Amino acid sequence: MRTPRNFNFDPTGKWVVIGSQDGDSVHTAEWSNGAAKLTGNILKVGAPVCIKFLPKP
Repeated sequence: MRTPRNFNFDPTGKWVVIGSQDGDSVHTAEWSNGAAKLTGNILKVGAPVCIKFLPKP
């Protein structure tokens, strides 16, 4: 992961989503006992800079 720019926890608090600005990707990590463990799931996107979860309509 290159240049982690922003991260946010999902509404359950179990997952962290991390935007890698210079890596053009978004990564997920499982959050447990105050530590993050990368899951290996990677979504390729162009220069993510802000991670947000929107409420359900």
